[in-house]
Amino acid sequence: LPDFKKYMIDFNEPGTIYKQDMMELGKYLGDVVVNNPTNFRIFTPDEALSNRLNYIFEKTNREFNGVIEKEEALIEILEDYNKKFNQNFTIPTHNLFKDDLSFRIAHKVHYKGVKGKEQLDLLIVVEQMLTGFDSKWINTLYVDKLMEYEKIIQAFSRTNRLFGPDKPFGTIRYYRKPYTMKENIKKAVSLYSGDRPLGLFVSKLPENIANINAKFEEISKIFKKQNIDNFSQLPQESEEKVQFAKLFNELNEFLESAKIQGFKWEKEIYNIVDENQKEVSIKVEINKPVYDALLMRYKELCDDKSSSSNPKIEQPAFDIKGYLSEKAKEKIDNDYMQTKFEKYLKALNSGDDIKNIKDELHKSFASLGEMEQKIANIILVDIESGELIVHNDKTLNEYINEYKQKQNDEKIDEICINLGLDKQKFLEVITGLNNGKKLAEINAFTELKNQADKTKAKEYFQVKENRNLKPFEVNIMLDGFLSNFFEQNRA
Repeated sequence: LPDFKKYMIDFNEPGTIYKQDMMELGKYLGDVVVNNPTNFRIFTPDEALSNRLNYIFEKTNREFNGVIEKEEALIEILEDYNKKFNQNFTIPTHNLFKDDLSFRIAHKVHYKGVKGKEQLDLLIVVEQMLTGFDSKWINTLYVDKLMEYEKIIQAFSRTNRLFGPDKPFGTIRYYRKPYTMKENIKKAVSLYSGDRPLGLFVSKLPENIANINAKFEEISKIFKKQNIDNFSQLPQESEEKVQFAKLFNELNEFLESAKIQGFKWEKEIYNIVDENQKEVSIKVEINKPVYDALLMRYKELCDDKSSSSNPKIEQPAFDIKGYLSEKAKEKIDNDYMQTKFEKYLKALNSGDDIKNIKDELHKSFASLGEMEQKIANIILVDIESGELIVHNDKTLNEYINEYKQKQNDEKIDEICINLGLDKQKFLEVITGLNNGKKLAEINAFTELKNQADKTKAKEYFQVKENRNLKPFEVNIMLDGFLSNFFEQNRA
């Protein structure tokens, strides 16, 4: 046996170095193997690496049931991995290879934020990877072997780390003797949960779709109660806005789960065989254009200032989910609206009855913001009056942006004239905001207010307020008016 003193850890005081007792033991046992190649054998479950006896495998290979692992196959694996990810692992550093592999698939240590070609998307595991290994990035476990009890629990637990809306649950798909596996899973869960598997199994696709439909029906009732067609604007009452936010959040929880289970917007009816081998047919009551309209209303909740014009009155607290508000800021697909617009133009040019076609087009406007909806309707009036000639190379959305820009330019001119403002400074403030700066960080905003014609500003606000104003009141109103305008028109 080697001298154990060689493996002692030299330190002066506790907590000054990082070592693991099992790792050091692995070094010692590895040398015991080298010194005793024919009369020393280590017997262990397939837990040696997870028990941190890594260094043993720098000195010896494994032996399973008397069959020596094929070293050539392992070398081939290492060479492929090295080539793909520009690494340099060999048989003696196999333990480091496994660490690198687990870090890469879990996006940990130096692989945080790993993407693209550096990312590992699929891992085939013959028996066990690492006891306790789990990762929020592992979505689906495909099982192609019969398993029982602890092996089911250990394997299935690899997917148990949640990851927000992208991973509301882990997915297990098993193929080998599915009815036997189903019974084995029941037995394993019963044994290890004490017959109380609360929250273990998620709703299946039919139930998720049914829940989506139920939440959509509740949302529809809110808008119908306010006589709002096509979800084209938010309800007026604060309580109903709060309820809408809550229901839309819940709808999206079911939607994200359903997407993982195969839900597609393009499919309206799902025929699914349930656990009792009965075919279930379920229809999705909400479509993508309607969802986009609701998403736009949800976005408007983030910026809603209509509850009270008095800042002293407490505003209602809407439960806004960050990922949904970001999703709402993304460009909504306007293909559906454009298709309806082209159909409308074709009917208009051919002299056909456009009433029903125009109604369908108006419904598609619901996916636009409130201001954009008004502009879209103005465009239709201009088209029908002949004031606007539509060109084939322009979409309705492009015309909306042109009209919006023109209205905004006219509004800026009006404000600058009424308040005696420097238009160039005004535009500098807008540029600063569009570049991500806060209003307080833009020097041009302070200069704009200081250089305003206070006489013109006083006349303007006195007309609006219908009373005489003192100089300090004019300054307060000027600051509030400009701040609101810039924040509401931030790109």
